[in-house]
Formats: sequence, C-alpha cells, structure tokens
Amino acid sequence: MDDEPTPVVLTATCHSQGCPSAEVPIQAAFYPNANDPIFRAECAGCEQAVTDLVPFTSLPNPAA
Repeated sequence: MDDEPTPVVLTATCHSQGCPSAEVPIQAAFYPNANDPIFRAECAGCEQAVTDLVPFTSLPNPAA
C-alpha cells in the first residue's frame, strides 16, 4: 500500500487588492508538502500566493 499523505480540508481566502476572487473563501483538499510552508495555495483569480489558510469547520447555514 502507498504511503500517500492524507489530505486536509482547508479554507483559503485571497486578500490581494484588486483580485476578482478577493475575500471569497474557497474550501479545498490540501496535501502536505515536505518543506515549509506545509500547505500552499495560489489564487486562481490573481495568481498570488494565498497565506490565509485555516482548517475547514463547516459551511454556513443559509437558514440561520
């Protein structure tokens, strides 16, 4: 069996000024990297590094 690492679901939010995806949280599965930073993301809207990566807890309840 492979020793593939287990992915971690994180919420990534871009804060780059002028980015069309700025302030829109995105949930995705991240695989750990061998070197720091352990988890890395790049914004699809502006191609800048996303440093706001936090553990995903749950989706907001639209009925609340």
